[in-house]
Amino acid sequence: MSKAIVDLLSKHFSGPVHLQAAFDDAREAEELITQLVGGSIEQDEITRMANHLAVWSTVNKARFKRSRREVVQRCLENSQVKQAPQVDVQEVYKQLCQGQISLVKSKHKSTLSNLLSEEIDPQHREDLEERERNHWVGVLAQFIIDGELPIVKTINSTANPGDAWRSLFGRRRAKTLRNRARAFKRLCDWLYHSKGYSHPQSVSDVIDYMEQLAGVDAGKTVIDSLAASLALIETLGGVADNDMFSKNKLFQEACKFWKVRMGLNHTAVKKAEIFFVSMIISLELRVTEVQVPDFQRAMAWLLLVMHWGCMRLDDVVGIDVTRLSLTDVALKGILVRTKTSGPGRPVTELPFFVSRKATLAGVDWVRMGYLIWKSDAWSYRRDHFPLCPNKQQDGPISKPMTPPLMQSFFLGLLAHLKRPVRPTVLAGWTEAPDEDDYLIPSELVFFWTGHSARHWLPSVATAMGFGKDMVDFVGRWGAAQHQSRDYVVTARQVVLQIQEGVVEGLCTGSRQYDELDLAWSFKNWASNRMALTDDQFKLDCLLKSSATGNYCLMQDFPNFTPLSHYGPELDAAPLPLSVQESEPAETKSQSSSSKPLESPFWVSITGRTKFRRLHKRNSIHCGIMPWNCREVIDIWELNDTVADAVCKACQKSMKEPSDEAGEEASSSSGSSSSESRQVDTFERSGDAEPTLQPLVNTTGSSWSFAGGSGAEEIETIE
Repeated sequence: MSKAIVDLLSKHFSGPVHLQAAFDDAREAEELITQLVGGSIEQDEITRMANHLAVWSTVNKARFKRSRREVVQRCLENSQVKQAPQVDVQEVYKQLCQGQISLVKSKHKSTLSNLLSEEIDPQHREDLEERERNHWVGVLAQFIIDGELPIVKTINSTANPGDAWRSLFGRRRAKTLRNRARAFKRLCDWLYHSKGYSHPQSVSDVIDYMEQLAGVDAGKTVIDSLAASLALIETLGGVADNDMFSKNKLFQEACKFWKVRMGLNHTAVKKAEIFFVSMIISLELRVTEVQVPDFQRAMAWLLLVMHWGCMRLDDVVGIDVTRLSLTDVALKGILVRTKTSGPGRPVTELPFFVSRKATLAGVDWVRMGYLIWKSDAWSYRRDHFPLCPNKQQDGPISKPMTPPLMQSFFLGLLAHLKRPVRPTVLAGWTEAPDEDDYLIPSELVFFWTGHSARHWLPSVATAMGFGKDMVDFVGRWGAAQHQSRDYVVTARQVVLQIQEGVVEGLCTGSRQYDELDLAWSFKNWASNRMALTDDQFKLDCLLKSSATGNYCLMQDFPNFTPLSHYGPELDAAPLPLSVQESEPAETKSQSSSSKPLESPFWVSITGRTKFRRLHKRNSIHCGIMPWNCREVIDIWELNDTVADAVCKACQKSMKEPSDEAGEEASSSSGSSSSESRQVDTFERSGDAEPTLQPLVNTTGSSWSFAGGSGAEEIETIE
């Protein structure tokens, strides 16, 4: 062959081995040369060179085979991987759990969740959500345009069609619009490939699509998603009721039929299992253990609040940290955004309450955890409540904690809970002294899910006999049926009653509840994962009472009485002169020994201006209650610094000095004339804002409201 042909072959093939592998006979060699040289060489010359290449390949066939074998052998030698030694998977897992575990970012379901998990600035987070919503508004609007629905003409005639499309979808969130758009897109794609058009023309199109879904063994929830997306498109598209496929009787009956058919091949929905009582006790002890890092104590407190407040993981994200308050009665918080409430929803905010008496271990875990979340590192203003931990796992950083990451941390927390013990039935609960005496094996914490906390209190309350109308207040299921203020006032009373009733039933056995079914489910689930002996099962702490026959903790109720953390302890606080009644000493001693007294007065403090208003305790004329206020202070002694003003409604329950003296004289005519009552008088004048100023008289200390010239003695505090 000529040098030009050899150079041409060398340009396309790196060596003789590659050239020989490009053809098998003379005919293929001729086709190869024709492709390379085109029409620049005559056909006879191409045939001659092809025959020459075929002879060359046949003569050197054995040499080429040996070369290929050597190349393969070298590749195999270079690709050999050394096998790792055999290890026990369970042993490696235990070693990892005993060491310091670092939480890593999980894979989220949507792009929006990924972006929100990385964003810290609240304004940027709102911009991301709005941008995501506008994207899905555009997708759904395109479906309406493709279907040529009546609303298209109306929107196009407006001055700004873009704003009109965004306002058409109302208060629906980005997640809802995304689900509706994806469900309807699957219908459009099926119609395009099977019938040639992308929008349903008749109800038979949708019914045919449902039959196709049943053929591919789709889930029964797909039917609900299809019906919801079709109803949204037709409703917003301005379709008349008589022409809507979603309201067609044939379509509605077909949906019911195919849901039943699809549900036959699928198991029932598995509900999340609830916590054992021993787990609740161990979490309370973990919150009060000061040697535990603050971040673990804060997350244990949050998990307990989820149980007593009946919350989802998503609900916790919407807690307003600036409006979290604590009184002597209960913890109160506001959920600014949940699955069913938030901006643009019928219910914009939902309250939750946790009683201070909601403790099974007899500790004030509500207040101790509240102080952590109200410290400077935790209480700054933000649009998300839970925070991610730092590298040392002892404090927070400003990055928000997503629900999946929160659930991962909760599972790790459960794996490190100590077994609660008490030396005797009458002794208090403490954590087991042995460092390795854990309550739950780390392999079995996956028995519980993120929805377990929401199910606990309603399940226990229902088992104890509380009615559905009361239990609905616990999970805030009746919020949309009440006016906002009516629901807040009613829900607080009902929720605290249920919480304290559940605690009383678990402590004393006054109400029936046992964990036999829960223990059987846990052991049955654990048997498929590890050999769980009776000694390793440490979750059962309820004992059967011989008095009631019910299972309980065999302890008194209330096992904890909260004291005011705003002032001195109740037992040590002296009573003011104005509330000291002239009663026999025996009566005083009996009343003081039966229960602690309440302060005669209290002061409400506003959130922004910190204005202080004096109230009388248990006044029948005043509708303001301490537990409904943002901040309150118990007042035992009156002085010139306790308040800025007095409640006008509380003044109505205070009598005139002359009337009080007349009543006392008529009712106690046989009493000694030397007995007299200590009187505190008030004075006021003008329309100026009253202020407290001390007065001095011969009977004792008294007070007046000075607001201008002239003073008039009007009322007396009892």
